[in-house]
Amino acid sequence: MSHFKRVKSNVKGGVDVELGEKTIIIGPNGSGKSAIQNSLELATRGFVTDLTGRAEVRRESDLFSLGDDLTLFAEAELDDGTQFRWETKRTAKGSVRKAEPTQPMPVAWPVLDIEAMLRGNTDTQRKWILRMASGVITREAIHAHVTDTDLYDSIADGLRMSEADALTRVTDLSASKATKAKSAMESSEKTIESM
Repeated sequence: MSHFKRVKSNVKGGVDVELGEKTIIIGPNGSGKSAIQNSLELATRGFVTDLTGRAEVRRESDLFSLGDDLTLFAEAELDDGTQFRWETKRTAKGSVRKAEPTQPMPVAWPVLDIEAMLRGNTDTQRKWILRMASGVITREAIHAHVTDTDLYDSIADGLRMSEADALTRVTDLSASKATKAKSAMESSEKTIESM
């Protein structure tokens, strides 16, 4: 498994740190612990956490509070040489340019993903749980809980995706059809009442 070898940025006064396979960052307040984390987040995902009490900060103009007046950048390098970079600059008129990220592969931040899922609505949470369980959900397990297995199979087979993703998609389609049917029924009831 890869690990970050180095992180460099101008976040919170600047970071230039070599990292090992297992690195523990300790120090007193103001010593730069969160600057290292924010630099890694910015380089790999294009946002930072826990800035001014906000869970995630993504807007370039808001992120400028982390850097100097003209530019904000973060670089991270994996032990295999893979490079991540995120950078934004102010224009001559003072506006902030859209960030220019170089993110060659997705990087997992499991705790951040779980926090985002928990802040979401029940639909977001359901989809996340199904995505995490995608290796254990089988057609047989779904058949044990679905009343119309033929209908499920006809929809799921056409989707050509994992069972967890197919289950999510079929559930979404069913909810959409139920909403439309309810709306049509309410419309019919109003027509009957007015007649």
